[in-house]
Amino acid sequence: MNFSRILTLAWSDIRLAWRKPLPLVLLVLLGVMLLGLSTGNVTINGGGGDIGGKKSWLNSETSLASLDLIFLGLILPFFVSVQCGMTLANDEDRKLDRVLLSTPLSPLEYTLGRFLGSLVPLLAVLLLYVLLQIVLIQFYPRDATDVLGPFSLIAYLRPLLIYTLPLMLFTEIGRAHV
Repeated sequence: MNFSRILTLAWSDIRLAWRKPLPLVLLVLLGVMLLGLSTGNVTINGGGGDIGGKKSWLNSETSLASLDLIFLGLILPFFVSVQCGMTLANDEDRKLDRVLLSTPLSPLEYTLGRFLGSLVPLLAVLLLYVLLQIVLIQFYPRDATDVLGPFSLIAYLRPLLIYTLPLMLFTEIGRAHV
């Protein structure tokens, strides 16, 4: 197995991914939903504030985990499936399949290269999503200051690592290059 061939194949997909609208549409969609959440136009009910219990802070790990599960659990599998499913069609459109078949590229190298090429742009979108979460939830000006707790970076990262990345990887592995 030659890692330079895998990385070359992955890099060609990564460069091509940002010319296509799919990662940008995902980022804009997530950004609009986060903006709606931070302005109060989109709400996720949680906690027991209506019956006298304490409501959780908007930037608590529990609230961010439910936000990630709802926003990304509904949207991300579709985008991951399209991103991974289009690699073979893209090879045929670019007439790259003829070149790849004439090289000593093994099926494992091809699959790993395409897997990494599909995974990296989606991870970049998730990184930008976390940055948008921090900016729009933590620093967006709002009237009620009692809805925010102290800033903790781990509260933003842990739900993403526990819930979203496995969802994305299982969707990508299940859909990759079928």
